[in-house]
Amino acid sequence: MSDISAELPCSILMFISSLQGGGAERVMSELANELTRRGHPVCIVTYLADASTDFYSLDPQIERIAIDAGPPAKTSAGRFWRIIRIVGALRRLLRDRRPGVALAFMESANVMLVLAALGMRLRIVV
Repeated sequence: MSDISAELPCSILMFISSLQGGGAERVMSELANELTRRGHPVCIVTYLADASTDFYSLDPQIERIAIDAGPPAKTSAGRFWRIIRIVGALRRLLRDRRPGVALAFMESANVMLVLAALGMRLRIVV
């Protein structure tokens, strides 16, 4: 797991819940590997799991970041505040890494990326 306070450039930031398996996760990992092969600095950010649970292999040059939002919440209020923590951490990453574009895969990640990028001059793809 990478330190989310580091300020490394990342031209393409990709955001998804995890890389534990599934079609969107496979597409993201293949796209990230190809973009890296073509010379683009890529970072992949997840919020449900860290790299130790990844099913798909990533190029070693890809920065892998896991947002630690604490344990899963059991109440609606707890889930709401957990989402707020994830969006805040993602916003800090966007500000620090200054990607040229940010991509999100899957509905919840799409919404969180849009919220995190509000007011920023950033191209996003959801």
